[in-house]
Amino acid sequence: MRLLLLTSDYPPSTWSGIGAAVANQAEALASMGCEVHVLSSAPLAESLDTRLGVHLHSLDRRVFPLQPRAGDVIQLHSLGLADLALEMASRFGLRLLYTAHSVLRKELSFSTERRLWSNLQQLLFRKADHVFFLCREERQLGIETCPGLQQTSSILPHGLAGRGDVYLQPSPDGPIVFAGRFCHSKGVDVFIETARELIRRTPKRQFAIAGGHGDAPETAAVHAFARQFPETCHVCGWLPRSAVDNLFAEASLVLVPSRYEPFGMVALEALRMGAPVLAAATGGLAEIVTPQSRGTLISGYKPVEWADRSEVLLSPQMNSPYLRAQRANYVAAHYDVFRNAKILLRYTEPQSADTCPIR
Repeated sequence: MRLLLLTSDYPPSTWSGIGAAVANQAEALASMGCEVHVLSSAPLAESLDTRLGVHLHSLDRRVFPLQPRAGDVIQLHSLGLADLALEMASRFGLRLLYTAHSVLRKELSFSTERRLWSNLQQLLFRKADHVFFLCREERQLGIETCPGLQQTSSILPHGLAGRGDVYLQPSPDGPIVFAGRFCHSKGVDVFIETARELIRRTPKRQFAIAGGHGDAPETAAVHAFARQFPETCHVCGWLPRSAVDNLFAEASLVLVPSRYEPFGMVALEALRMGAPVLAAATGGLAEIVTPQSRGTLISGYKPVEWADRSEVLLSPQMNSPYLRAQRANYVAAHYDVFRNAKILLRYTEPQSADTCPIR
C-alpha cells in the first residue's frame, strides 16, 4: 500500500498551518515504514526526499508525476485538488480519505465563491470513503450539512512530534506574540487593539507579529500599528518552522483571538514550546486550551478584557519553568503525531475502518 497525500501547502513554502500539519503527518507515516508520496502544487524542496523518507512530487498539468496502482490510498488535504482526488479514486478504484481542515459554509462569507467551494466540499463529504474533522464542533457542522457523515466521519486532530531538547526558559519580559494569517477570522484586529491597551498601561511592552497571506484591510492595519510603535512592535513575516519555535520559546504570552478556528495549530505549537496561551473559546481552541494544558480561554473579543487577562498571564509565576514544562508535556501526551498516524492507518482498510471508534 502507498499513501498519496494531496496538498496545496507544504514546506518550505507554507502559507498556513495545513502545510506544517501535512508535513508532520507525512514524516511520521514514513518513519513508521509506510510508503508516503506527497503530491503538491506548492514548490517542494526535493532535498527533503531522502532525509525524511517522504517522496515529494510537484504536480504538473502536462505529466502526472507517478502511476497510481491498485491498493493506493488517497488522503486529500486541500480542496483545490478535490477534482484530481475524485478522478483518481474513480478511475483507479482507490480508497479516498479527506481531512476537512475547515467547514467552508462557516469559514467563508456569503458569496458566489462560497457557494462553489461549499458545494465541492459537500460532494467530497458524500464521495469520500471517510472524512476526518479536526474537532467535535467541526464534525457536528459537517453532519448538519451531510447527515451521512454520522457513519463515515471521525475526529482526528493534528499532531506534533516531540519537542526534543528545548530550553523552556521563563520569559516574563519576552514579546507578546500573534502568529497566523492577517485576517478578520483570525482576530488580528483584536490583537492590535489589545496591544494598544497594553501599551497604554505599560509603554515598553514588546510585541511580535508573525505571519501574513491575509486580507488587505487587516494587513494594512498590522503595518500601520507597527509604524505607530516602531520600538515596541516587530512584524516578522512568515517564518520557517525553527524560527517559529524560537519565537514561541521566547514569548511571554501568545494571543490567539480567532473568531473561527477549526483546530488551533498556533495554540498547540505555542504550548509545545511552553508559552502561556490566551485563546478565544471557539472551535478547536476550546478543546486544545484546557485547564490541563495550562492555557487560558476567554469568551468574547473586547480588547480591554483581553488586556486584563493578559496582564494576569504575564506574571513571572505563569512563565515559570515548571508551568512551561507542564504545557509542553501536555501537548506531548495528547497530540502525539505518531499516535495520530496509527489512527489514520486504521482507515486505509475498509474492513477495519468500519470498526474504528469515533473520537
